[in-house]
Amino acid sequence: MIQEKYNKLKIKYKLPDFNELDHEFEISTIEHEEFLLREIRREMTERLSFFSDIIGGILNTEASASILEFGALSEADSKKALELYKNLMYWDRDSAETALMADDKKDAEFISRFNDEWKTMKKDIAYVIGKMKETWKQKSSKEEDEYLG
Repeated sequence: MIQEKYNKLKIKYKLPDFNELDHEFEISTIEHEEFLLREIRREMTERLSFFSDIIGGILNTEASASILEFGALSEADSKKALELYKNLMYWDRDSAETALMADDKKDAEFISRFNDEWKTMKKDIAYVIGKMKETWKQKSSKEEDEYLG
């Protein structure tokens, strides 16, 4: 069972609690436990990539939806989104670098460090996505209607 194997690795590498990681990253759905720490890092990276795609979408304003969402952000919120995106991309690249090493100790270090960072990052993601969501409740301007029409 994955949780049993994880708990042995938890002791060896001082990892976060299984239930905490499972709640955030759904690690109990991992099917193969041969390289369990790699698989957990992959699950974490999949989650962060999902959100970096969303946040990155408003920074790359080629799509009309992105233009509307980005345009609705205040300057401060735009800066926050950019800093968040940079942080997400840092962790994405850190995971890629860790993957190259194929080393349980390095995977464990990533899991612990990213899990700690995720707690703060998650709040920032929720804030920016909330601002993006608000865009769709606002009445559009005539210029936007003409652009989209």
